[in-house]
Amino acid sequence: NKPTHVFWITIDSVRYDHTSMSGYSRDTTPNLTRISNHQQATSYPNAIAHSVRTPSSVSSILTGLYPESHGQLGTGCTNTIPENLETVPEKFQTQNYRTIGISENGFAGRVKGWDTKFDEFTHTRPLNYTNLSSPIMFNCLLSYLLSYQKFGTRTDILDFLTQRYWSLFT
Repeated sequence: NKPTHVFWITIDSVRYDHTSMSGYSRDTTPNLTRISNHQQATSYPNAIAHSVRTPSSVSSILTGLYPESHGQLGTGCTNTIPENLETVPEKFQTQNYRTIGISENGFAGRVKGWDTKFDEFTHTRPLNYTNLSSPIMFNCLLSYLLSYQKFGTRTDILDFLTQRYWSLFT
């Protein structure tokens, strides 16, 4: 059996009604729209953030808890995500998924301890959200797939990406 892959894309601080997926007048998120329209994709247009602050919102998304329960109540708090909370990446790991986090926002990464909840974590410089095929994002994805032994060589991975996913990102 071929392994199942889950690509979970979450964008913080973006209003759904200002995305291409919502029918906004400008084409603001063409690649995300292309991905969300794929037959194997699932999109949640009615998702509501638990907070206007990144640490609270991201922590709620990745734990399924309200901010009062995980303790991430704003950018001013200095605490990290509590070790005793089971997170979505950790739940995937218990089901033999390998997890990788890629974030450009410190409050969705090292600052709050999210980098320790994934098998691998990469903090990138800011990306243009409409350019998911950027060299940074592509190299992060390629590095992850190279480390996953079932894929084999770099050529095997590039063939896999080209055949299955590349049209979504270009």
